Amino acid sequence: MESSIRCSVTITNMSSELFDDALYYKELSEKTDDFFLKRRYQRTSLICFCASAEAWMNQVIKEQLKNKTNLTLQDQKLLDFINNADKDMPKGYSSIRKRIYNFLPSAITGKTINWIQKKQDAFENYIELSRHRNSVVHYVSGKEKDLEAETMKNMLSKAPYIIENLFEKYADMGSLLKVPSWYRERESRSQN
Repeated sequence: MESSIRCSVTITNMSSELFDDALYYKELSEKTDDFFLKRRYQRTSLICFCASAEAWMNQVIKEQLKNKTNLTLQDQKLLDFINNADKDMPKGYSSIRKRIYNFLPSAITGKTINWIQKKQDAFENYIELSRHRNSVVHYVSGKEKDLEAETMKNMLSKAPYIIENLFEKYADMGSLLKVPSWYRERESRSQN
């Protein structure tokens, strides 16, 4: 009878991996002349950029809330959801506007930001990026302009900066988690 078990562990950070995937597919889209591959790579890159940012948003909220001594009922429900996706999603959390103007600032400072009176460029730029992602993920006719190759190329060239600036804004607000190093990368780790 063997008394040891062979295994290996790879530690990954999903936000980092998704950001690297986004850069990788962006690079592939820039290298191919094949129309259909270019579009495929652009769509995948856009989805990965947003998935990376939204994974990190959850980490920021989790870190902030787990370090608070007294959580409100809303804070506890949000923390429960972030720790266990089988829990009910807090009302409004699926709205990216509410997440970045209300949920994140509230977790960091205890206060929300009124997006009508105090628009934040970093937030609005991410909302625009997310809108383009939603045009892919929740496709309906009439949004074809968002998916044109040049529009996608332009949005993907801005995406790393938009995401970095978003988390710089939260760091400036006092987030315990500063801007991760991977959001400063502009080339993927596995360049071909």
